[in-house]
Amino acid sequence: MTAQLAANVRPNIYTDFLARLEFRQRVRELNELAVTEGLSLPMPAEWIATLEALGYVVDLTTGAWAATDSVQYWSTEAGSRETNKG
Repeated sequence: MTAQLAANVRPNIYTDFLARLEFRQRVRELNELAVTEGLSLPMPAEWIATLEALGYVVDLTTGAWAATDSVQYWSTEAGSRETNKG
C-alpha cells in the first residue's frame, strides 16, 4: 500500500473571499461617507475598517477607538488633546 499526499485543501477559501469583499465594501462606504459628509477621516479608511473588523468602535471625527472593554485609544495628536481637556 502506498501513501497518497493530500491535495492542498483550503476549507476556508470561501469565507476568506467573503471577508475580503466585505472589507473592501466597508472601505468604500467609509470613503463615500467622508465625501458625502465633508469629513476628513482621522486615519485611512483601511485602518478604520480593520479596527472595526477586530471589534473596535472608531470615532470618525477624533480618531479615538474604543475596545469592547470600554478602554479608549487615540490615534491622533488632536485626540490626545481631547483627553487632556479634563
